[in-house]
Amino acid sequence: LCLISSALLCACSEPLSSYQFVREGECGPDGVYVFHLPLSDSLAVYDVSLYSSAVNSKVENLEILSRWIAPDGESFSETVYMKQVGKKGSREIYRSAIKPGSRCGEWILSLKPVVERGRLSGMGVICSKETVEDGTR
Repeated sequence: LCLISSALLCACSEPLSSYQFVREGECGPDGVYVFHLPLSDSLAVYDVSLYSSAVNSKVENLEILSRWIAPDGESFSETVYMKQVGKKGSREIYRSAIKPGSRCGEWILSLKPVVERGRLSGMGVICSKETVEDGTR
Protein backbone atom coordinates (compact mmCIF):
# COMPACT_ATOMS: atom_id res chain seq x y z
CA LEU A 1 0.00 0.00 0.00
CA CYS A 2 2.84 2.37 0.85
CA LEU A 3 4.52 1.63 -2.49
CA ILE A 4 1.31 2.34 -4.42
CA SER A 5 0.76 5.62 -2.54
CA SER A 6 4.32 6.68 -3.29
CA ALA A 7 3.91 5.89 -6.98
CA LEU A 8 0.67 7.88 -7.15
CA LEU A 9 2.28 10.90 -5.50
CA CYS A 10 5.13 10.83 -8.04
CA ALA A 11 2.66 10.51 -10.90
CA CYS A 12 0.85 13.66 -9.74
CA SER A 13 3.98 15.78 -9.41
CA GLU A 14 4.93 18.58 -11.76
CA PRO A 15 6.83 17.38 -14.86
CA LEU A 16 10.58 18.00 -14.88
CA SER A 17 10.56 19.42 -18.40
CA SER A 18 8.14 21.02 -20.80
CA TYR A 19 8.30 21.39 -24.55
CA GLN A 20 6.45 23.99 -26.59
CA PHE A 21 6.60 24.41 -30.36
CA VAL A 22 4.85 27.05 -32.46
CA ARG A 23 4.66 26.60 -36.22
CA GLU A 24 5.56 29.60 -38.33
CA GLY A 25 1.97 30.05 -39.51
CA GLU A 26 0.77 30.21 -35.89
CA CYS A 27 3.14 32.93 -34.67
CA GLY A 28 2.17 36.58 -34.57
CA PRO A 29 1.93 38.61 -37.80
CA ASP A 30 5.18 40.34 -36.86
CA GLY A 31 7.00 36.99 -36.70
CA VAL A 32 7.15 36.85 -32.88
CA TYR A 33 6.81 33.51 -31.10
CA VAL A 34 5.46 33.69 -27.53
CA PHE A 35 6.05 31.04 -24.86
CA HIS A 36 4.77 30.82 -21.27
CA LEU A 37 7.35 29.21 -18.99
CA PRO A 38 6.27 27.89 -15.57
CA LEU A 39 9.30 28.81 -13.45
CA SER A 40 7.20 28.29 -10.34
CA ASP A 41 9.59 26.56 -7.94
CA SER A 42 11.76 29.05 -6.08
CA LEU A 43 14.12 26.27 -4.94
CA ALA A 44 14.75 24.83 -8.40
CA VAL A 45 17.04 25.75 -11.27
CA TYR A 46 15.85 25.72 -14.86
CA ASP A 47 17.57 25.21 -18.19
CA VAL A 48 16.00 26.69 -21.31
CA SER A 49 16.89 25.44 -24.79
CA LEU A 50 15.76 26.71 -28.18
CA TYR A 51 14.64 24.42 -30.97
CA SER A 52 13.94 25.07 -34.63
CA SER A 53 14.13 23.37 -38.01
CA ALA A 54 14.83 24.73 -41.46
CA VAL A 55 12.36 24.19 -44.29
CA ASN A 56 14.63 23.81 -47.34
CA SER A 57 18.23 24.62 -46.54
CA LYS A 58 20.09 25.10 -43.28
CA VAL A 59 20.21 28.51 -41.64
CA GLU A 60 23.53 29.49 -40.11
CA ASN A 61 24.04 32.01 -37.29
CA LEU A 62 20.31 32.54 -36.83
CA GLU A 63 19.87 35.85 -35.02
CA ILE A 64 17.01 35.84 -32.50
CA LEU A 65 15.68 38.88 -30.65
CA SER A 66 14.43 37.69 -27.27
CA ARG A 67 12.42 39.36 -24.55
CA TRP A 68 11.77 37.99 -21.08
CA ILE A 69 8.85 39.25 -18.98
CA ALA A 70 8.92 38.34 -15.29
CA PRO A 71 5.76 37.63 -13.28
CA ASP A 72 6.06 41.11 -11.74
CA GLY A 73 6.04 42.72 -15.22
CA GLU A 74 9.72 43.68 -15.36
CA SER A 75 11.36 42.75 -18.65
CA PHE A 76 14.69 42.60 -20.41
CA SER A 77 15.74 41.99 -23.98
CA GLU A 78 18.78 40.55 -25.66
CA THR A 79 19.97 39.17 -28.98
CA VAL A 80 21.09 35.54 -29.16
CA TYR A 81 22.21 33.27 -31.98
CA MET A 82 21.66 29.65 -32.91
CA LYS A 83 24.81 28.36 -34.62
CA GLN A 84 23.02 26.30 -37.22
CA VAL A 85 19.43 25.24 -37.84
CA GLY A 86 19.15 22.15 -40.03
CA LYS A 87 16.28 20.45 -41.82
CA LYS A 88 16.18 17.68 -39.21
CA GLY A 89 15.96 20.21 -36.40
CA SER A 90 18.46 21.81 -34.08
CA ARG A 91 18.45 22.31 -30.33
CA GLU A 92 20.79 24.64 -28.46
CA ILE A 93 20.97 25.57 -24.79
CA TYR A 94 19.89 29.19 -24.35
CA ARG A 95 20.07 29.78 -20.58
CA SER A 96 21.35 27.39 -17.95
CA ALA A 97 20.74 27.28 -14.19
CA ILE A 98 18.08 29.99 -14.07
CA LYS A 99 17.10 30.59 -10.42
CA PRO A 100 13.76 32.42 -10.22
CA GLY A 101 13.96 32.85 -6.42
CA SER A 102 11.38 35.44 -5.33
CA ARG A 103 10.34 35.97 -8.96
CA CYS A 104 8.93 32.48 -9.34
CA GLY A 105 5.80 32.07 -11.39
CA GLU A 106 4.92 32.21 -15.07
CA TRP A 107 7.52 33.99 -17.20
CA ILE A 108 6.85 35.01 -20.79
CA LEU A 109 9.57 34.54 -23.39
CA SER A 110 9.07 36.05 -26.83
CA LEU A 111 11.41 35.20 -29.69
CA LYS A 112 11.70 36.94 -33.04
CA PRO A 113 14.06 35.20 -35.47
CA VAL A 114 15.70 37.60 -37.90
CA VAL A 115 15.24 35.56 -41.06
CA GLU A 116 12.94 35.79 -44.04
CA ARG A 117 9.56 34.13 -43.55
CA GLY A 118 9.32 30.59 -44.86
CA ARG A 119 12.90 29.57 -43.96
CA LEU A 120 11.93 28.02 -40.59
CA SER A 121 9.15 25.59 -39.77
CA GLY A 122 8.72 27.36 -36.43
CA MET A 123 10.38 27.85 -33.04
CA GLY A 124 10.31 25.78 -29.89
CA VAL A 125 11.40 26.09 -26.28
CA ILE A 126 12.36 23.26 -23.95
CA CYS A 127 12.36 24.14 -20.25
CA SER A 128 13.93 21.61 -17.86
CA LYS A 129 13.70 21.78 -14.08
CA GLU A 130 16.13 20.42 -11.54
CA THR A 131 15.29 20.64 -7.86
CA VAL A 132 18.19 21.50 -5.61
CA GLU A 133 18.21 21.29 -1.85
CA ASP A 134 21.51 22.93 -0.97
CA GLY A 135 21.63 25.63 -3.66
CA THR A 136 24.00 23.72 -5.94
CA ARG A 137 23.44 21.43 -8.89
